[in-house]
Amino acid sequence: MVAPARDVVTEVLHEVQQTRSSRKNAVVLKQHLLQTSGFTRHYLNCLNHALLSKRTDNSADRVMRFTALFISLLEAPEGSREATLFGDFSKRVVQHLMRGLEARDKSVRYRCTQGLAYIMSSGLSEIDEDLFEALQTALVKRVRDKEASVRVQAVIALARFQADLSDDADDSEDESAEKISEVLLHLLQHDPAAEVRRAVLTHLNQSSATLPFLLERARDTDSVLRKQIYTTVMPAVNGFKPLSISKRNKLLKWGLRDRDENVRHAAQRMFGVDWLNLAGGSILELLQRLDVTNSVVSEDAVNAFFETRYEFIQAFVLDDNFWQELNPESSFLVRCLNDYCAKQSIDIADRLPELSTISSLINKHVAQAMRLEDEDKAEAEFVVENLLRLVSRYDLSDEIGRRRIVSNVREILRHDLSDTIVVVATELLAKLTFSEHEYAELVREVVTDLFDKLEVSEIASSSADEESSTAAPAATADVSHDDDDTLAARRFMITLKCLGIVATLLANVGSSPKSNAALESLIGSVIQPAIRSHQAPVREKAIECLGLVSLLDAEIALESLEMFMVCYARGDDELQVTALRIVTDIMLCQPSLVEDRETALLRVYLKAFSSDSEDVQATAALACSKLLLFGRIVPGTENAVGLLKEMCGLYYDSASADRPALRQALTYFFPCFALSSPANMRSLATVVVPVLKRVAKQRRRFSEDGDEAAMTDGEGLSLSAVAAQLLDWTNPLKLVSRNAVQSFSSTGEPGTDDDIQLSVANELLKRLHLSDPPREEYRALVSALNRCYLPPTLPIETLQSLAAAADRCTNACSDATSRRGLQRFATSVDRLQADVVNQQDEVKDIDGETHNATMALDKLNIAEVPMDNASASILTNESSDSDETADEVTD
Repeated sequence: MVAPARDVVTEVLHEVQQTRSSRKNAVVLKQHLLQTSGFTRHYLNCLNHALLSKRTDNSADRVMRFTALFISLLEAPEGSREATLFGDFSKRVVQHLMRGLEARDKSVRYRCTQGLAYIMSSGLSEIDEDLFEALQTALVKRVRDKEASVRVQAVIALARFQADLSDDADDSEDESAEKISEVLLHLLQHDPAAEVRRAVLTHLNQSSATLPFLLERARDTDSVLRKQIYTTVMPAVNGFKPLSISKRNKLLKWGLRDRDENVRHAAQRMFGVDWLNLAGGSILELLQRLDVTNSVVSEDAVNAFFETRYEFIQAFVLDDNFWQELNPESSFLVRCLNDYCAKQSIDIADRLPELSTISSLINKHVAQAMRLEDEDKAEAEFVVENLLRLVSRYDLSDEIGRRRIVSNVREILRHDLSDTIVVVATELLAKLTFSEHEYAELVREVVTDLFDKLEVSEIASSSADEESSTAAPAATADVSHDDDDTLAARRFMITLKCLGIVATLLANVGSSPKSNAALESLIGSVIQPAIRSHQAPVREKAIECLGLVSLLDAEIALESLEMFMVCYARGDDELQVTALRIVTDIMLCQPSLVEDRETALLRVYLKAFSSDSEDVQATAALACSKLLLFGRIVPGTENAVGLLKEMCGLYYDSASADRPALRQALTYFFPCFALSSPANMRSLATVVVPVLKRVAKQRRRFSEDGDEAAMTDGEGLSLSAVAAQLLDWTNPLKLVSRNAVQSFSSTGEPGTDDDIQLSVANELLKRLHLSDPPREEYRALVSALNRCYLPPTLPIETLQSLAAAADRCTNACSDATSRRGLQRFATSVDRLQADVVNQQDEVKDIDGETHNATMALDKLNIAEVPMDNASASILTNESSDSDETADEVTD
């Protein structure tokens, strides 16, 4: 009986490896299981061969999948002999696979975990509690396996446990299921392998408790996992309904602005198909669920909707009822539709009302906004804002409509509306006028009207106070004091509003104030008095306006530059940020003015680097990045080198680890600056060794203080990693303009920019020989030395000098690890010397062969060899014979 059973098992498993698993094969084995006593032992012996197979072996996958299918078919009435046999077989297979979970061979661990995952997924009959707990404990250990493939299979198996446990009401089992959920959530957040995180995302139970962790993966580093959020997870949780408005907007912003195109398409489809269906197919209803009045991503979402549902553009009805019943969602939608069609060159002008009709609508909603308060007023203002933005895309050839819109805009600027509407209206006024002079004149009239209206109110209030004081002085003292506070607050608000209008005007003109009388009048009547104000917000806004004026006129910029420096020295954090931005803009737009003051201005940035404010530091770093990238600070100069040194020190300072804005600016700047041109790379290369010295000194200070957490730069970078990063940025082989790096020139001379890291190598050898740094720093410097790129075209004298310096350092080095690194560097230099010598010998050999060939040709020159009489007669006879032959052919 044993031999037939072994043969049947072998034959079935052999057939399974060739084709897909079938229920027919499982039924055959099921019959032999009932009839043969040694069936389980034979099956496990055959299964052992599959457990040794590598992960890429598809036949072993089929065997494991068939095993799970076979166990899932072992069903029998409870208490029967068949049920006992089936349960014993399943238990022995599970125990056999569990023994392989601790194997040293990664293939065995993978196959055993895979088999358990298949068994748990396909359905396992009841097993005893001890085996259940042992299996759960063993799988939890496997989610910490060093192989990502093993962790993936363990996650799949544990997910099945989680589903089973969540249905039970027993408190102990609920606690066990909760622990499994915590393990899976930890893997989802912290596992370094993307495939493991994807497995957890696919198999984790989706509930209100796990939903926040799932949404976090929309910011995952893996693009496939981010796409899975929008294609799989969100439809499974019933779309936007379980999410708050803020989470809906965040999810859309992350997806629609993702750097990966596939993720963006997935987010567009989620919004334009899945969420639209949940909103009953109404885009207006969907926009209402996003709160468009406060959303920062609604415009991107609507544009994505137009791209995925292009048929909506032609089907959208813009009749009279639509315009008379405008609300925040409909006004926003029609404005986005008009902008999208303008960008795509789609003409929908015939579907939009005339300017006169739009003017009436603006008047209607402005009047409505003036009557309402709080949220209702904000919604009415949002409608007005969208109508103004809609008009900015109109053809303004309709003179009557244009004049009405101009009148609307002037009335809007006089009313007490939001700052956003004031900015939009002032920008629209620039498009409605024919020249900058007319634009500035209209703004001046509006500002004058606002201040005149304020003065009238103050005069009326003072007259009323005088009349009331003569009637009852004691009773009206408190009332007059309240009126004074109200007037002061009103003057404050109107002054800020006028400054905002003037700032928008200055941002939309390009002429000098000296050639524009209205603009010059605004500077004298609005900006300059506000600068002398004792109210900080008014003063800061006025300084911002003066900075915009400085960009238009070089003389004003020169006169105001000293004041901006004082604002930084004596102002608060917000004023310092404003002053830094203004000074940076002047240096970019008026470079001729600051040539003699460059050093003094750069001291301001260096001082800002040591500020306690994150905003001030980030602004200074961003400003210096712009000045260096645009070449306003010439690379290679003392100022550029000093600035780069301070920026590198700030970047690797552990104190800046919790300042993401600063880190992000510098992380983008350094590779962009260094790899963009050889001159920039040379400038950065000059600060590599000083920066390493500074970082090492800082780490030693932290080590003496016992601050182990600050021993790195906050992101886990050791000194060796810092050196590797700096040398990667200064590697000439990675220049964007690779043609500038002449690795091999036609003359055999060194290239112009391929020896950038030669100076770094010399500085490293100099520091190793003269300063004798501590062991950790010494090893980091030696590691950096071996990373330096030395071109194969260096002169032999330079290579000999490097080899001699490396030998001196090797002889003085007492650390074995560092000595081996120095010997490795010396070996690479010797190899380069040998290549140069061989190249020179080849050149000499080629020159010698060329000389010999020339001499041989000179000797064989026939013109210089004399001809004797015998040779002449032979040539004559041959010539006559050939002539006779030609005559015979002719006859």
